[in-house]
Amino acid sequence: MALSWTVAKDVLSQTEKDRICCVQLNTVNGVIDWGKATNEFGAASSESMRVMYRSAIKKIKDAGGADANATPTNDSPAKTSKGGRKRKTDDDSSPTKATPKKPRGNKKTQAGDKKEPAEGDAVVENVKEEVVEDED
Repeated sequence: MALSWTVAKDVLSQTEKDRICCVQLNTVNGVIDWGKATNEFGAASSESMRVMYRSAIKKIKDAGGADANATPTNDSPAKTSKGGRKRKTDDDSSPTKATPKKPRGNKKTQAGDKKEPAEGDAVVENVKEEVVEDED
């Protein structure tokens, strides 16, 4: 992303310019150390530092400071993905039968043995009957 310095110095306040400079000085190999930048700048939190940095960049872009003639930093062309396809082999020329899908649900509903309770019936499950013998 290339931004115009002439637009930035007219649009941004001195604090916003200092913030952008601090963020750039704490960037190594394209990775910003937000914690270090926050401490050095004296911001309240790293999240507020990020928000204010983004708003300053947006201010420059909205004022027409984005350089349209700049070449993108990524020189590789965009990759088109064909993901999700199964490769055909020479042996795979004959059509195959689709495997039937397994029914979903729990085992009780798959069995089909249980009937749905009628309206007003009480549903009782997992009840063990105990036999009590009299001690006479």
